[in-house]
Amino acid sequence: MKINVTINDNLLKEIDQYCEENYIPRSTFLATSANKVLKENQLISEFKKMNVTLEKIAEKNNATDEQLKELQEIQFMLNLLSK
Repeated sequence: MKINVTINDNLLKEIDQYCEENYIPRSTFLATSANKVLKENQLISEFKKMNVTLEKIAEKNNATDEQLKELQEIQFMLNLLSK
């Protein structure tokens, strides 16, 4: 499908330079970039859901101290990845 977009001149120059250096069409670059952003947002959303689930597990306090520590470490990493 064809579309029209407006892009800053400097950004377009950077995109074109990248495409030329990597032998890919501009449309492929733009489609791939858009897909990457969408997938990253989906992943961030899933990380946030996982973090909420881990918080609920920790709140029930059915875990050992070692397990709670591991949950906290995982939550820390999920928070970093979802920012």
